[in-house]
Amino acid sequence: MNTVASFAAQLMEASGIHGFVYASQLWPELAPILPFTNSLVLVGLNPYKVAHSQYYKKNYPEIKTDDVPSIYSETLTLIDFIPGLNINSKDIHEEQNYLTWQNAMWNSHLIKIGFRVVKTSTLNLNHGTVRRETGSMDWKEFETRFIESVSCFKYNMFPTGIIRDIFWETTKIDYDYYRKFKNHPNYGDMFNWAIESYTNHMLFSIFLDRMFGEDEG
Repeated sequence: MNTVASFAAQLMEASGIHGFVYASQLWPELAPILPFTNSLVLVGLNPYKVAHSQYYKKNYPEIKTDDVPSIYSETLTLIDFIPGLNINSKDIHEEQNYLTWQNAMWNSHLIKIGFRVVKTSTLNLNHGTVRRETGSMDWKEFETRFIESVSCFKYNMFPTGIIRDIFWETTKIDYDYYRKFKNHPNYGDMFNWAIESYTNHMLFSIFLDRMFGEDEG
């Protein structure tokens, strides 16, 4: 399972996708009643949604994340981010909101990577077949789903792109802090060797909250 996830991470890196990927397996007691027991979870930063959110954060500094209008509200278009489009294609972008279309289609990049990895990984000599299915949702919703995020064994985490760089650099700072103060305000205790931290789901989840969570202060 870790090998499959590492292949997906390589393809995400090659495609310039910043995010993370891991494989999971349902608890054995649930396997007889559910059709898909193995999952490959791919998470990536949607550049269109990020740009949309950052536009509001920049122009309305006091706005909270939950109050940012939906990208499907069609209040913004690609012209708001690439003014040069006004020169030759303003009318086209007024007829169709390509920002929302690009956002809607972005998940297909992750789906294609996932399907490619599973298909390649399950090639065999006895004509056996593997059923595949896909679903998509944002990470906040995914984490609240019992079947998807709780009732399963989670294998190694493989961050990609800028998420990997920030995670590794943050972990280095955390270990320096712990060695100096013999404690850590976010983790309390820590693994003796950092390699265990780089693949740990609990520590990575705390990292995501630290980097991307809503500031309650």
